[in-house]
Amino acid sequence: MNTFGAKLRSLRKQKGLSQEEAAKLLGYSRVQVSNWEIARSEPDIQALGKLAEFYGVTVDCITGTSLPPIDGTATTLAEPVIKKGKNLITRYNEMLAAKRALEAIRVPPQIELPIIGVVRAGPGGIAFEEPIGHASVDQDAISNGSRYFYLRVKGESMSPEIMPGDLALVREQPEVEYGELAVVIVDGEEGTIKRVFFKNGEVFLQATNPSYNRTEKADNVKIVGKVKQTVRKY
Repeated sequence: MNTFGAKLRSLRKQKGLSQEEAAKLLGYSRVQVSNWEIARSEPDIQALGKLAEFYGVTVDCITGTSLPPIDGTATTLAEPVIKKGKNLITRYNEMLAAKRALEAIRVPPQIELPIIGVVRAGPGGIAFEEPIGHASVDQDAISNGSRYFYLRVKGESMSPEIMPGDLALVREQPEVEYGELAVVIVDGEEGTIKRVFFKNGEVFLQATNPSYNRTEKADNVKIVGKVKQTVRKY
């Protein structure tokens, strides 16, 4: 298969030119032309257009890239670009930029997690109701060896930070750090999300909605897990 440099070398020889002669006519140094032909470096967009016009071929003939038709006319490998050269360069530049943008986007693998509607205290641990659905999450957002689930948020105690209907990504763990968001079960009731604080060995739970009792002491509290992130559903 011909390489980029081999194509340039073949086109130059078809014109019966030496590297020195081609370089002089193109307005580049012989070293530059040589580097292109041995694939030590590649021409920029402007130089690529110049080469295509000089050798009387299309940009895609040199690069091996398939370009869309120009003005509704199919582009052939032998089509001169003297009149259309600038348009071809523009199209090539747009295509190259799009290709690089796609290469820069790394789509992480996704995994499916259950959506839980209710979490309660159960015999010897936590009781989860049957999943009400599933939602995906980037694998990068979770750590191996831990159990995760989504909790469908109910109530407005954490609004506007967390709204009813939001999905909270939760990592099951029995402890959290000072000030972290967690799913907690108080007095054996249904699990809820609160910000957790500690003082003198006691646990305090904080809501963000000013209409609620902002911070209250919790005597019988069980931490289900840490809220890693929330997803708003519209």
